[in-house]
Amino acid sequence: MSVVSQKLGPFLATFASTICRDARQHELSLDMDVSTCPLAQICTPEWGYEGYSYIINNQSDLDEIAAKCTTINGSIAMSYNYTGAFHLPNIRNITKGFKWFTILAVSMDDPKPTSINLPDLEFLGGSIWFNSLPTLKSFTAPKLKTVGSKALIDVTQELDLRSLVESEYLSVRGDATRWVN
Repeated sequence: MSVVSQKLGPFLATFASTICRDARQHELSLDMDVSTCPLAQICTPEWGYEGYSYIINNQSDLDEIAAKCTTINGSIAMSYNYTGAFHLPNIRNITKGFKWFTILAVSMDDPKPTSINLPDLEFLGGSIWFNSLPTLKSFTAPKLKTVGSKALIDVTQELDLRSLVESEYLSVRGDATRWVN
């Protein structure tokens, strides 16, 4: 764990990482030693039910990942019991997929996200599987350039994939009243 993360804690680590990145990019003079700033942090989830995947049950799971990672060497899987907004800043790369799942032996429920916001994601090595979720109103990944395989998204209000230039297959269904491209 970096000195910045230790001092500021997980809630402010993402903010500190942004300050550090901007300070490096713009050669800003800050009252801090940017050499202690975290560089790209590659995080590999443990092997489990969904392969090498972070299973996301709630926003605090996302906050923990965002505080320590910039690249996920694996997948993100939204659990069947997830509800509400899904916000994952700071992650620029996911080497595998991004999807939701249901464990039929445990529950017949599907997750109920209202929005998915991936403000910093640029590369996804696998597929996006976010179809058949009627509660999903908004899907935004404004910096996403590459999806390594398929992108299947159902939304009813907003879709922002303005930087997407490469995907093997793209399927968007629903009545998106606001589509940013």
